Amino acid sequence: MSRLGKAAVWLLALGLLHLVAILPLPFTAADPWRPARTLSPDLAGLLGLAVLGAASGRARGFAHAAAVLLLAAALFRSAAVYLHLLLDRRLDLKFDALELPGLLHLLTQDGAWPTWAAGIAIGLAVLATHCLLAWAFAVVAAPARRPRGAMVLLVALQALVLAGVARQSLASRPEPLWHESMLWPLAGQVGDAIDYWRHPAAVDDPIRARFAGSARELAAVPGQLAGLGGADVHLLFIESYGRYAWREPGLAPRLQALARELEDELRAAGFGACSGTCRPANSGGASWLAHAQLLCGTRVDGHRAFQLLFESDIEPLPRRFRAAGYRTVEVLPAMPRQWPEGQRFYGFDEVLTQIELDYRGFVYHWGRMPDQFALHHLLEQVVRPAQQPLFTMFVSVTSHVPWRMVPHYIADWRLEAATFAAPPRIVHPVTWLDVPYDPRLVPAFGDTLEYALRAAVGFVARLPRPSLVFVLGDHQPPIAGVGSHPDPSLEVPIHVFANRPALLEPITRSGFVGGITLDPDATSFDTSRFAASLLQLYSR
Repeated sequence: MSRLGKAAVWLLALGLLHLVAILPLPFTAADPWRPARTLSPDLAGLLGLAVLGAASGRARGFAHAAAVLLLAAALFRSAAVYLHLLLDRRLDLKFDALELPGLLHLLTQDGAWPTWAAGIAIGLAVLATHCLLAWAFAVVAAPARRPRGAMVLLVALQALVLAGVARQSLASRPEPLWHESMLWPLAGQVGDAIDYWRHPAAVDDPIRARFAGSARELAAVPGQLAGLGGADVHLLFIESYGRYAWREPGLAPRLQALARELEDELRAAGFGACSGTCRPANSGGASWLAHAQLLCGTRVDGHRAFQLLFESDIEPLPRRFRAAGYRTVEVLPAMPRQWPEGQRFYGFDEVLTQIELDYRGFVYHWGRMPDQFALHHLLEQVVRPAQQPLFTMFVSVTSHVPWRMVPHYIADWRLEAATFAAPPRIVHPVTWLDVPYDPRLVPAFGDTLEYALRAAVGFVARLPRPSLVFVLGDHQPPIAGVGSHPDPSLEVPIHVFANRPALLEPITRSGFVGGITLDPDATSFDTSRFAASLLQLYSR
């Protein structure tokens, strides 16, 4: 290869390393050229490592070591960016790494084989990227095999450090030369993980103490539920239904019009309505944390807390209702298998997953089936034939990110085997890669949310028995914190419907306002207060 060709390959390798070192995903910089004007301290240090390896005759081993560290830093940075944008929280490596299988399931949603295939594909991609980075480090450090080349490269790296200091101190409007390091916080997180594995009690004991206190408080609340008069109680979680939907100018007028329409439908069916807001501990995702917080009357704010919850003495709401003579049923359209440990802890007599629901129509982007199909199953197979009071919980799927597919809503609820065989009513041209910044996500979210609310209210309006129904969001959508009207709050709407006026009176006395439309000045309550409040209000 000619000298010019070698120089071109050397610059190409250096450019590749620079790109990996400084470019976060998603790429959101307002100035697209700014990353090109900044340098990575991680890359500078790793290039120094590769140069020393080449100078000592161990170029290959040091190049692979540098590639491992650079790839780890890049993945850590991207994960940290996404967690902050989508879930509004800091990456915690020691626990978040354990959720990788759940992430693969989230991306595939089609059973074990696609999940395994996705895992293998991602593993091969990471391995190929590592080999490419190791090659690039070896190419850039190759001149260091000669003493003069090693000296030139090391002096150049030192000059970059001095240039950064000078630029920061001499510029009238300083613009940092150096990009933020990711290796340093990654090393700190690895250290935290090692400390936890050596001394888990430092993290676990405060969580256990919080759960023990919550267990005592909940146990002290009476649970006769005589105030319900034997009425059924239904909890309907609407995926990604956050208060953002009522504050975003592109969605709020639409929701207000929908609320008036749904109120008319409820009134015709003999149901009254009132609404308020509550605050789960999570935002953007991790719906199971919101479910646990509401059912168990305690703060459940992360993966480890969720694990330790199952070892606690807390008696969740379904167990309390079962003790009061209720049959307890959970409907999980997104769950592809039974979850016996969860069923035992929460106290559900029956859990309906994709196996029991047996949906065979068009496969949707999340949960496979439309909300209306699963709610129709709950109505016809559980509610109508029930011989005792019911406590049910339904977790919706249609309004799950990325809000790509909007099913047909069947207004008369006459569903047959071929009803959902046809393609969706709307398919929005958005994918996971568009989250959270693409403006097309807002109308897509609005369409799926409208469908989910129509299905929930349609189910309520057809309940044939005395019923108290709570329809609430599980968390804010992943787009809530971005755009022209961001909503950084954790608040979600909670609507309450009942076909007996006496069932709504305790709720309205506690501060909820009439109708479905949210009071813009309403003060939200912590979701962890729901369980105790429900038991207190209806045990009088």
